[in-house]
Amino acid sequence: MTFTVSAKDEKKIRAFMKKQEKITQGRYGAIGGGYTYRFTPTSIGVAFEVKNNITGAVLDLTDYNVW
Repeated sequence: MTFTVSAKDEKKIRAFMKKQEKITQGRYGAIGGGYTYRFTPTSIGVAFEVKNNITGAVLDLTDYNVW
């Protein structure tokens, strides 16, 4: 299974990360891992979220219009 990130979503992710970096001041641990990309296939579409592992903030990029 392959999941892709559109250019539109990538822009949203970069803005989210920039905002989160102001909060965390760039702290993510020794090996990185600051963000988790979660793709969840369902019977009606794919849920897509990006989570900041330090703050717990989640950006929901699921396109509910196609469900």
